[in-house]
Amino acid sequence: MSEERRRQFVNTIIILILMISTSLVRVNAQTSNDSSHALESTTKDDNFNTVIHHVIVSREDSNLLLKETVSLRNGGEEVFNASMLKGWIAPSAFDIVHNSMDCCIQFFQNGDFLYDPMVPLFPNDTYSLSLNYRLKVSKPIQVLEKKLVYDTERLLFLIEKSDEITVERLSSLDYVGVKLFGDDEYYVFDGFNLSSGDHVQIQIISQYSLIDRILDSGLFDTFTVVIPLLLVLSFLTYQNMKK
Repeated sequence: MSEERRRQFVNTIIILILMISTSLVRVNAQTSNDSSHALESTTKDDNFNTVIHHVIVSREDSNLLLKETVSLRNGGEEVFNASMLKGWIAPSAFDIVHNSMDCCIQFFQNGDFLYDPMVPLFPNDTYSLSLNYRLKVSKPIQVLEKKLVYDTERLLFLIEKSDEITVERLSSLDYVGVKLFGDDEYYVFDGFNLSSGDHVQIQIISQYSLIDRILDSGLFDTFTVVIPLLLVLSFLTYQNMKK
């Protein structure tokens, strides 16, 4: 092999080595970059907050009908996966309907409940839970309470305006006024930047007649038995007196 060909061969080998080395550096750099952006997974809800939580209240016969939607956001840098989020409703709530799967939500007697979104929530992802339930109107004056589980950017109470309900603000919310939503008017109460553990209270004064009191006390059942019996005894007594 001539000196010229040997020199060309060596240069070709050097060029190939440089090309391979450059490729390896790029692959390693890309791998390192991808690894640095891999997201950790967590089952803790420490970084969650409520974006908006609204409660709609209306009167339905002798009950209050409440419709709630709470939208939670993962404010952390980890993926929230395979774990439970927390909530709270009035312990006396009944006829509860929700948009979660029955197997993935658990209610407790003190009003606390846990639910699994059943999907991974990435940073800045939101998840909304809707709840419909009823509360018994058992007193002329009752307090609607909402305990906040997470820091809440906005809490909105809408209470249907009617002749049967008078509303008074007790704490944490500002009265905005009466506004029309759809075909109905609502008393609107608004609160911003509330903290986890805060208790929001609104007082409702409902019309509560004597008949309502009798029906709720159980006296009606007594009257349905006692009054016919008294009428029968009176009739028998009258018949005996005529003889």
